[in-house]
Amino acid sequence: MRIRTPTDDHPVPLLADPAPQAAMFWHRGSTFSQAQVLGRIRALVAAFPAVGLAPNQQWVNLCLSRHAFMLTFCAALQHGYTNVLAADPSASTLQRLRRQHPNLRALSDDAARQDVDLLITEALWQSAQPAVANNEISAALVAALPFTSGSTGEPQAHPKRFGAMRLTADATERRLLSGWPRYSVLATVPSQHMYGLETTLMLALGGRALVACEHPLLPADIARVLAALPRPRVLVTTPVHLRALTRSRDALPSADRVLSATAPLATELAAQAELRFGCEVHEIYGCTEAGSLATRRTVEGDVWQLLDGYQMHALDTSNSVLSAQVTGPQLLAPVVLPDRIECRDSERFRLLGRHEDVVNVAGKRASLAHLNQLLLQVEGVLDGLIYVPSDAVDESARLRGLVVTNGRTERDVLRSLARVMDAVFLPRPLRVVSAIPRNATGKVPRAVIEALAQRRASTKAGHADPNEEGAI
Repeated sequence: MRIRTPTDDHPVPLLADPAPQAAMFWHRGSTFSQAQVLGRIRALVAAFPAVGLAPNQQWVNLCLSRHAFMLTFCAALQHGYTNVLAADPSASTLQRLRRQHPNLRALSDDAARQDVDLLITEALWQSAQPAVANNEISAALVAALPFTSGSTGEPQAHPKRFGAMRLTADATERRLLSGWPRYSVLATVPSQHMYGLETTLMLALGGRALVACEHPLLPADIARVLAALPRPRVLVTTPVHLRALTRSRDALPSADRVLSATAPLATELAAQAELRFGCEVHEIYGCTEAGSLATRRTVEGDVWQLLDGYQMHALDTSNSVLSAQVTGPQLLAPVVLPDRIECRDSERFRLLGRHEDVVNVAGKRASLAHLNQLLLQVEGVLDGLIYVPSDAVDESARLRGLVVTNGRTERDVLRSLARVMDAVFLPRPLRVVSAIPRNATGKVPRAVIEALAQRRASTKAGHADPNEEGAI
């Protein structure tokens, strides 16, 4: 395969390293070979023209099953269509996407939906025969259109070309998974997210990975599926899921590598995960704008190493604002990173948090990510977040917080926080809620935070008023 730049329009094979009899998908306890998967994709390709799409049109893939999603994603590629990635499959998300993309068509495997153009059922591929051809895709095809999470505002789209996605997956595999000729992957993140897409479908298309189509979320289910996969096995997950897994009393099977992304991973949590799974835990740093960019083994320090081919350049160090941009063969143009970066050299850096993550209260500065880690480390806190209220107008505004506990009161949590956090950053109010509805990658969109803050969960008698300055 010869991909030189993301705009190179020469065709490349859908499967980078074809081995027709090699297992590619693990679904409902059975494995499916590359030849069988390609046969199912060919069967789905025939269903797409029925809705009248022309080349270069866009599909929004709302399939709930990872199996159906990955098959239909590849079928769309073979027609030259772009896969629009929705953060969630809700009707409201589809309505928003259709307003932004008037010619958008939608597909789903949910038989109850009446708002999609193509219903994907197993009948569409049940009669498929193993494929004999490994179809080719243009490296320049805009294969995916992901969106930023919306945690800091309206989601923004960032086109991804097939050649660039292949280069990124290859670089990630060389860095983290090169020691094994073949390996298994289980992901707790959806393939509709760039991190999930790069570490499930794109690794499968690399030809060496057996990817589990299951999408378990509860610790017991994650352990069950992971244990069923052949070794070496890789768990692709997030700090939210790792925290639940390490706190679980369920026995966890051995793994050979754990990958984490979407949010900063605390060193203590990484060490606990390495102990429970008996393997190294590595973080992947990236952003929707550029995809996966760098890795680090969390317990070894806070310095990140860019993936092969990338170069980093510092942009501005004035007024303590640290900005950087990256270049590489995967990118059409330099990408300015959304985070504060301390460059060590052109390939190594320290991550200091998002630009909007820095808060300034009463003349003191802190990182929201760090404050949130302190909150989550409080004994009895099951989940929580500290945030800047949307109506804040200057640095005198108090931070606010939401917390889920195992019975601890707001007063208790604030007292514990006061031992490790400067008083000016203590969240007021800190509201106990029954749950924080995170999305599949562990993030909480701004709109959800604001809505949740208005609905305080019922509290036990005797709780302190979190608006009172003397609450701790």
